[in-house]
Order: sequence, then structure tokens, then C-alpha cells
Amino acid sequence: MPMRQRDLFGQTLRHPPAELESPGAIWLARAAFWRENGWLPLGRVVVQRLEARWLAWLAERGAQPVWGASPELLAETEVRSWRHLPRLLWQPTVLQNERSRPAAGALGAAESPGLRVDALLPEKDDPLAVWLAVPPLPDLPLLTAETLNGSGWFFPHALGTETVLLCADCGYAAERAAARRAKPLPPEEAPRPLEAVSTPDCHTIADLCAFLNIPPQRTAKAVFLTMQREGREQLVFAVVRGDMDLNAERLAHLLGAEAMRPATAEEIRAAGAEPGYASPVGLEGVLVAVDDLIPHSPNLTAGANAPDLHLQNVNYGRDYQAALVADLAAVGAGDPCPHCQAPLRAQRAFRLAHLAGPRKLAAAYTDAAGQQRPLWRAALLVDLGRVTAALAEHWHDEDGLRWPPETAPYDLHLLWLPGKKMDTHAPAEALAAELEAAGWRVLLDDRDERPGVKFKDADLIGIPWRLTVGERALARNEVEVKRRSDGKRWQLPREEIVHWLQEAARGR
Repeated sequence: MPMRQRDLFGQTLRHPPAELESPGAIWLARAAFWRENGWLPLGRVVVQRLEARWLAWLAERGAQPVWGASPELLAETEVRSWRHLPRLLWQPTVLQNERSRPAAGALGAAESPGLRVDALLPEKDDPLAVWLAVPPLPDLPLLTAETLNGSGWFFPHALGTETVLLCADCGYAAERAAARRAKPLPPEEAPRPLEAVSTPDCHTIADLCAFLNIPPQRTAKAVFLTMQREGREQLVFAVVRGDMDLNAERLAHLLGAEAMRPATAEEIRAAGAEPGYASPVGLEGVLVAVDDLIPHSPNLTAGANAPDLHLQNVNYGRDYQAALVADLAAVGAGDPCPHCQAPLRAQRAFRLAHLAGPRKLAAAYTDAAGQQRPLWRAALLVDLGRVTAALAEHWHDEDGLRWPPETAPYDLHLLWLPGKKMDTHAPAEALAAELEAAGWRVLLDDRDERPGVKFKDADLIGIPWRLTVGERALARNEVEVKRRSDGKRWQLPREEIVHWLQEAARGR
């Protein structure tokens, strides 16, 4: 049976909601696919079509559904032998996005319907993990970029919640938290003796450089953070060169922190340091992390852990050590590409899918030789709600949505126009039933509305083909067919409609 528009839950809007800014969000709202508090039936059908596409893709590799349980816990109880590997598990999920953009509608929603795929692997480099890195995303202008723990697929958008750094010359792309930059090493020079120098009112790198007449790259910038890990808090002292900023997200990831926040002045002083004049020199009981450029930057000026006092000629290795030496420098637009040194460009975007891992699990399995080996897992998260919203953002015109046939909520939108001299309702119902029997998914507009209202709503909703059953055409035994993508129209004999549509579908 066709879906009857008279029964469809949700009303089209003649005016855009004031709170929405992006065109796709406006059209989704006006066409009754989405509201601020959730997806309406038309939108949910598109989400389900995308999900079905993914499930067909997963079925090719023998993926199996699970529900509720953590894949890691399932692996501990169900995977004992190499014969049980590899395995693909999937489950529908609700994704919680850390950042939201209400003005972008469903594309920037804090909560979204999604799909999770977990690959349980015998080895880190199992081919299944590589296969997951080529997901069946729709035809959209996507960016593939490095993330802190894998890779992501991003939809460029001015309201995007993420920033991707791109190199136009070599194609390098990374989410801001994972981005790297070229770091030319400074000239080598012999370490000079440590020297204390008075620096009144020099609380910032800019103040210090102006007072001592030195460039920022000759200074060490101190950043104190409080990390929560394994149920307790710990003070972290991060050091980057003065001409750079700290990438706190990367630092938290490398340390395995559950949460990280700026340290308070009281916490800094309790560790023996002084806010604005801090240095790792002489500190104890503090986890020190330094950017990997610091060990190659001799004779820096850093705080002396006393008010109005700095130390000159501070050298890593001689004057202090760190528990972590890693790339901790934040990257922004204009910084040099790590591969070719061309300036990077920043692009706002929404992340639609993310492949994390593979990472080693606590669970183990017995290999063919009888040895215990660690189990690996890769996890692919797909934001089906955002993919739907991205399609609306990309596929629309000045009249409404223009869904691609593969993702449209219905194949055909059949409009019944009430007649004055003849019955047009029975022919419309008969045609809808015939089309459904031929395999088409039909939305039948059986509402007792004016033709102009129906035509406007059909353009708003954006189903690929519109069929109109009206009095004038029926008098000639014809039905009007309109293609939504380009507005082209045909007047076709009633008995040829099914065959004509089948041929048109094959040739599109």
C-alpha cells in the first residue's frame, strides 16, 4: 500500500524557522522531515534507507547484530580461539555529540541516530580494519582527515563544530586536535650557565619578550593543567616553545586522561610554582610533558617559580626531565604543512563518520599454536542523522529538497487533483496500487487541497519523480510526470507509465 499524505505525521511550513541558518536545515524543517526536538516520519525514512545501505554493505562481510553490551565485554566471554576471529558486530546507537550548532539544525544536533560497527581482530593490521576505512558514504563533498585515534569523514560547512587543517599542495588533512606542523630545528649552540633575571610585571610571553628584547622562540611557555585519570587528579606541567600554543586535546589523549582542565592558581602554588612565572626546573611530584621541539631548543628563557623572576639559558635534559616528550604544539591556519611546508588552510566541518583504532584490548585469545595473544578492535561510528542532514544541505534548490534516488524517502510522489466533472480519485488510487505492485515506493497525496498547495509541497519534499493525476490529463488518458532534479515534464499515456518509469530509472 502507498503511504498516504493525508495520514502522514508532520506539517510543511511556509516560512523558515527563525533559529535556523543553514539552507539544508531550513528545507528539512519546512518539508516536515525534522524538528528541533526530533525526526519526523519522512526524515526517519531517509535515515532508515541509509541504515539499510550500510547493513547491506556489512552483510557482505558477515557482520552480525548485537545490542546493548560492550563489544569488549562480549569479546571476553565469546572469543576464546583464533577460529572465532575476525568478527564484525554492529548495532544501532544514539550518538552524543560533544559540540552542537543549533543554527545548523539536524547537522549540528547534540543527539543523533547512528550506527556502530566493531571489528574484533586477531592482529592490528588485519585486512578487515583496512576494509572498514572505505565506508559506503553517499555522494557528498567529503574530507577524509586524520583524527587523534584514527580517521574521520567530514562534511565542510561554515557552521561546522570541527576544524580540519588542509594542505592544498600535497593533500594532507587532519582534524585540528590531530594536526601536525613542520618544526624547523633551531641552530645548534652550546648550553650556557643558568642565570636568574629580574622580570617585573612580565606575566605573559609578550611581556617577557618586550622586556628582555628576545623573540618568542627563545622562550618556554608553561601551561598547568589538572588531569583526572583512574579516579584521581594529578597536576600536569606542559611546556611548548613561546612562539607556539599547547594542543591540550592531544596531550589529554596521549596521557589517557578522562578529563583535563586548567589548573587553579592555588593548585599551581601548592606544587611549588608561581602563576605567570612557572618553570619545570626544581619541581617535584608534577607530571612534566614537553613538546618534541623543546629538547632541540637550547638556552630558553623560562619562569623561575618566583614572582617577577625568570631563568635564562634553561636546557632540557640538564635542568629538568619530562615524563612525556611528544608533538604537543597546536596547529592553525597558516602554519607550515608537516609534509611539504606549504601553509595550511582551516576548514570548518561536521564529522559524519569516524574509524577509531585498531587498539589492543585486555581480552586475549588462543592462536593456532596454543599461545595466548591480545585481541584488537577497530570501531566505526556513523552519524546517520548528520549524513541525512548533509544530503539536504548539498541536494536542494530554491524550491526545496532534491533527494538523490538512492536516499529519497519515496521513489514517486503521486498527486491526486480533485476533479469537477469526473472522478479522478479512483484512477489515482489504481495507479498508486499498480506502481507499488511494480516495486516503486509511492507517497500518495490524497489530501483535499488546492493544486498549488500540492505542487508547492511536492517541491519542498523533493521526491525524485512527481506524477499528477488530474482532470485535464485524464480526459486525454494521460498522466503528467515531472523530474524533480531538473524540472523536465512529460505527458504520458496512462498505460505506459510503469514501463516508462522503469526505462527512465535504468537510464538515469
